[in-house]
Amino acid sequence: MKDWIDSHVPHVIVGYIALVIGYFEPVKNIVHLVVLMSLIDFIFGIWAAKRNSVAIVSRRMWRTIDKIFKEVVIVLAVYCVDIEIGYIALHKAVAWFIVGVEFWSILETLSKTSDHRVFRLIKKMMQLKIKEKTGIDIEENGK
Repeated sequence: MKDWIDSHVPHVIVGYIALVIGYFEPVKNIVHLVVLMSLIDFIFGIWAAKRNSVAIVSRRMWRTIDKIFKEVVIVLAVYCVDIEIGYIALHKAVAWFIVGVEFWSILETLSKTSDHRVFRLIKKMMQLKIKEKTGIDIEENGK
């Protein structure tokens, strides 16, 4: 009996891993986008720190990894709610919000550290569009 258990446990574990991967497969592109935007924000943050001679601290880098992990968990958790309770695509709205915040952070970094006017104009355009659609002034409420 022990030999049977020893020989089948790895197969059961691999089966459960495949089950989890298969369950979340429909949301993989959204997760990839969330991770990508966070990494781009991280890279531009390092670039801005180097350009402005600001010390890069390991603790802040670990916070980025922690943030990415939490963002992915939130998207996956909301996806589970959408699938199991009722599909209203809330996971997409949450992912859009996370990606939007990361994109805004990238634009802020680029508009402060770059000589290119296009980044300030894109930031202003986004700010006006968000105010038009939601009535929220993100410069006023983002502080």
